[in-house]
Amino acid sequence: MTQTLSKPPETKTKYTITWEKLPDDFKLPDDPVENIDQPLLAAALRES
Repeated sequence: MTQTLSKPPETKTKYTITWEKLPDDFKLPDDPVENIDQPLLAAALRES
């Protein structure tokens, strides 16, 4: 049995991503954000 790898077809779709600019006086919150996935990810990386 032999296995051959084929090259995936090239995509020609162009995506344009746009977003509205935030106002100059927009204040981002400075409080810490909880990352609930970090302990799970750290444990998985230790096991690998």
